[in-house]
Amino acid sequence: MVKNRISIILPIYNVQPYLARCVESLLCQTYSDLEILLVDDGSTDGGSQLCDALAQTDARIVVIHKPNSGVADARNAGLEAATGEFISFVDPDDYITPHMMEKLLSALRENDADLSVCNFLCVGDMSEGFRRFNESLPFKDEVLIGREQIRQAVFESQEWHWVVLWNKLYRRQLFDAARFQTGKICEDEFILHEIILPCNRIVCLSEPLYFYERRDGSITHSTFKVQRLDGAEALLRRAGDLMQNGCSHSSVYMAAISGINHLKRIFDAGMQNDPACRARYAQLLAQFRRLGLFRLLKHADGLGHKAVVLLAYISPKLMWALRGSMKRE
Repeated sequence: MVKNRISIILPIYNVQPYLARCVESLLCQTYSDLEILLVDDGSTDGGSQLCDALAQTDARIVVIHKPNSGVADARNAGLEAATGEFISFVDPDDYITPHMMEKLLSALRENDADLSVCNFLCVGDMSEGFRRFNESLPFKDEVLIGREQIRQAVFESQEWHWVVLWNKLYRRQLFDAARFQTGKICEDEFILHEIILPCNRIVCLSEPLYFYERRDGSITHSTFKVQRLDGAEALLRRAGDLMQNGCSHSSVYMAAISGINHLKRIFDAGMQNDPACRARYAQLLAQFRRLGLFRLLKHADGLGHKAVVLLAYISPKLMWALRGSMKRE
């Protein structure tokens, strides 16, 4: 491990039109002790060659070529190769402000934090509605101290800026035992609680330092496929792990019910008769029920939450139907 160095990991697959802009924003950082890991996940659009060309321009750029196996495996390859004391992730179709790394590192050091997180702005051809959502996030300058306060802020709010990987700077130790779930999308949902549970202090910066490119072709915004239900699996797994770690009732409840609500996407997309979706629905409903009805009821504060748990356990479709009729009334 190289003390004071920040290792920035970019998982790259067919983003050639955006890559140079992203890397340029990293090379222009006011904090210069960087290691920029370009993990080429078998790109077929000329991105592999561009990675090699960019590496010739700056000794801080390290290129890793590997067969295509998904973004989670690419990030894991970056973690294995990283030499820095600190870790950050940037998506290669996004870009950052020149002082992002300096500000995140200064905030982390000044507050003796395990992790620092900043606000972000949405840009691109699909950004307008998302920008309004972004502006509504309750993001403020603050330091979260103690595991109870951190877990409440992250797991009970489930705000989007906590889930994403790329607006943060991490102490390397947070990844000593944590790796991304390969073969899955929503890999950030799977790893979130593994990173957050050990944290004793997190510092938040309200200043937007990251520019998130929202576009049609990205994995996050592609049309519905059964694999998008990986998010439900991640949330249900989180609910179980939060139970085991003695986290608050609200955080367990939020993870479990959010997980089961992900299944509604099958019906919203009109895919309920698709054999793969039906099988995945049954699998995830069984995962929810394995959490245990009485344990779930124990973590549901108030009659309203207990009623939601009971309905979800019996039939999520009944829960959604009753909620829909109540909203119409």
